[in-house]
Amino acid sequence: MDFMITYIILRKISDCSLSTFYSGVHVDGGENVPKDGPLIICANHHNELMDIATLTATVPHRRQISFWAKANSFKNPILRFILVSSGAIPVHRNPNNVRDASISGTSTPRGSGNDTLFLATSRALAGLRHRGGLLNSLVGMFPDRVVGVFPEGTSYTEPRIIQMKEGAAWVALEYSRWMRQSADSDGQPIKIIPVGIAYTDKTQYLSRVYVHYGEPLVLAGLEDEYHSAVELGDNQKARAVAAKLTERIAKELLRLSVNAPNWDVLRSAEMARRILWTDRDVPLKDFATITKALISLFSSAVSTIDPELHKRTITSLLAYSGLLHYTNLHHESLSAVIPRSRAHAIGTLFSHLFKTILHPQFILFLPALVVHIPAYISANLAARFLATPELPETIALSKVIGGGLGTGVGYACATAALVRTLFRLDSAWIGSFRGRVHGSIGTAVLAYVVGKILARWHRALIRVNSERASRLLAAMKVALGLMGSSISGDGLKPYLRPPAPPPNPFVRYPSPPAEDSTRVLPARPVPARKLIRPLLSARLEAERAVVEYMRAADLPQESPWVEIRRRTEFLASRRFA
Repeated sequence: MDFMITYIILRKISDCSLSTFYSGVHVDGGENVPKDGPLIICANHHNELMDIATLTATVPHRRQISFWAKANSFKNPILRFILVSSGAIPVHRNPNNVRDASISGTSTPRGSGNDTLFLATSRALAGLRHRGGLLNSLVGMFPDRVVGVFPEGTSYTEPRIIQMKEGAAWVALEYSRWMRQSADSDGQPIKIIPVGIAYTDKTQYLSRVYVHYGEPLVLAGLEDEYHSAVELGDNQKARAVAAKLTERIAKELLRLSVNAPNWDVLRSAEMARRILWTDRDVPLKDFATITKALISLFSSAVSTIDPELHKRTITSLLAYSGLLHYTNLHHESLSAVIPRSRAHAIGTLFSHLFKTILHPQFILFLPALVVHIPAYISANLAARFLATPELPETIALSKVIGGGLGTGVGYACATAALVRTLFRLDSAWIGSFRGRVHGSIGTAVLAYVVGKILARWHRALIRVNSERASRLLAAMKVALGLMGSSISGDGLKPYLRPPAPPPNPFVRYPSPPAEDSTRVLPARPVPARKLIRPLLSARLEAERAVVEYMRAADLPQESPWVEIRRRTEFLASRRFA
């Protein structure tokens, strides 16, 4: 098999990106992905290139995925070599803009500049070389016969899947047609694998990722209908077949991913989940199921709760979520430092200070922390200057790129310091070892070993120390807030709902975004200390509201509702007994 070295390198980078930026990755449905045969992987797309890294790193059987890439990207010779040698397929114009399915859209007929794309993709699915044109001089082998497509057409941040385009459906149908006509075909039918990707907080370092590979979708007679329509030149019927297949893909993606009707419902469900699981993380394997259950419970369209209770609970959860946002605090860290009085707040601050800096795990972590300081700095600088603030989906990638560069600087400095130390020591054993690291090859091996040790050292201790640091920061903000004045009355209202990202200019919305009352613009920044007193009150009110709401709901006696009810009673006994 002709392996693509560039793809292997990029896959390794994807592995490292997921294992370092995210603290956990859980994959369900791996058994749904066959070991061989042509596949089109269709995933939701809400986190830019991190979605590509997630699929590359988690696809079962380590199958190689060829992603579509804009044809303009191939104009640069260096980027062209990287894209082609990693299996990317050039997209002229916008192949996904063949038609938006029922979620939203208009139509573009088959063949309008997309025949080259369909042929290249069909040959990739058949495991063949590209012939002629842009890729004529480069290898471009596709032994694994997997193509990755994001049917939404672009990456965006919304509470649900907004648009679904027909590029994946057209490619699947065109491949089935090509398979009938080509002597290169082995006759294996195409399968479409829908994939739902959910991030606990896609922009946050040490958050987590849930990936669900759904059951394969087969064309099941649609290829005959499509082939007949093309042979007869009936474009309208061909479009109808593509729309029908797109509807099936859309239905599966909606089922596998996390979707809410609006921002208020999504924020309320997320806040309720954090409150119910304050003392520990939601098991990652249950994250999507529990979040979707809470979304259904807070959606007014399906809620059986008294309307006044529903409105009051949503208002309480949004107020708490908004104040957490504007104070830059997390519910889990705040709940660990709740004071009984102003004096107790100061005592809590010093207690967490000593617990953080004198804890054995922090002392063990200190050398790795120092080496990774360039990574922390460069990641934050990259998020600030490279990411687009209005597009949250660009933040994680910027942090990964900046953090990776900073990590390289830190590891290089650590290796150089070690080499200098070795050359200063004087002993027979050190002299023998020093001779082995002398020269570029020996230094490179030493750098690899040092980097490997430091990465594992950092990964083993970063999360527990990060949690202690977060609690220390929360204790400091609470103590400062209780010693000063706070905002109240009408001045507090802008901070009682978390802001939503502005509309994405590349997304076709089913209705004007301005009509969405849940899309709140950011409020004017204020010092966090001025919001601490309202935040503490909002926390208590939100917890009471969640307990009352869950007890009033007629929750089914099945998973995950049984666990939600159990967590509700645990919260009630802990807070309000």
